Amino acid sequence: MPLYWNPPSFILSIDKAKALGNTKTPGTNILDRSMISHCMGKYMYCWLNSNTEFWSVPILVRNSNIQIWIWSNDKWLYSKIPLQSIDCFICY
Repeated sequence: MPLYWNPPSFILSIDKAKALGNTKTPGTNILDRSMISHCMGKYMYCWLNSNTEFWSVPILVRNSNIQIWIWSNDKWLYSKIPLQSIDCFICY
């Protein structure tokens, strides 16, 4: 369980995230892992290809996946997500 309080109660703008370039590299259909590395240990709002979105706290990025705490139903859940399944993100 991460040592974080509840995430912010608001939703960040996907348009702002895209304007910052926090989206897939054109032609590769995957996020560059270095793009997420500055979010380690911070709150991150994440949009997946499946139209799922959530607050999270990333803890480790590997070549093809990210280990992450996801806020769901008032609790933190640990998960591994393939980088290719992330459409866009923004750190907070």
